[in-house]
Amino acid sequence: MLFRSTWIIEKKYNESTELAFNFVRPKVYEYLKKQRKDKSQFKFNVLIYIVYDKPEEGFDGEQIIKTETKRVNVYRKHLIQTKDDITEVDMNFINQCKNALENVSFKGSGWNMVKVDRAVIEILPIKPIRGGTYISLPKTYINPKCGLMNIQNTDEECFRYCMLYHQSAQGKNDERISKLNKINEK
Repeated sequence: MLFRSTWIIEKKYNESTELAFNFVRPKVYEYLKKQRKDKSQFKFNVLIYIVYDKPEEGFDGEQIIKTETKRVNVYRKHLIQTKDDITEVDMNFINQCKNALENVSFKGSGWNMVKVDRAVIEILPIKPIRGGTYISLPKTYINPKCGLMNIQNTDEECFRYCMLYHQSAQGKNDERISKLNKINEK
């Protein structure tokens, strides 16, 4: 079973979003590099939690400030396969954060951005689909006259053996790996 790992950068940024993004960017880069060493490929999310406030009038006429924290998806299920993908994320991180903030629609509602509360990085491991090994078939399908050949192999090269069988003369016992390995691949 694959599990998601989460890393939270907890630091309050009251000054500006630009400072917050510049602080988070190298941390995201280092974390992704570390994950790349552990896993061949993975997807990741970067979420930034932003605090907004809105001045409102209370019941007794007093001015109160309503506060709400909103999650903004900066990267959502972004695929990392090579080192170059991580470098590209690092180079585009600030612009990606700004674009994500622009997509949050509070214009005209009275809500104002106060600070960046925290950033969260979620790593979503990928287990690529691969060929398997031999699986025995039900007795009704074992007969070669059905047109189905079940090649018994112990490695993960099922597709290769199927292609080799297709290239063979398809005579007696040609589904055996020892005979298939003798066929020159085209």
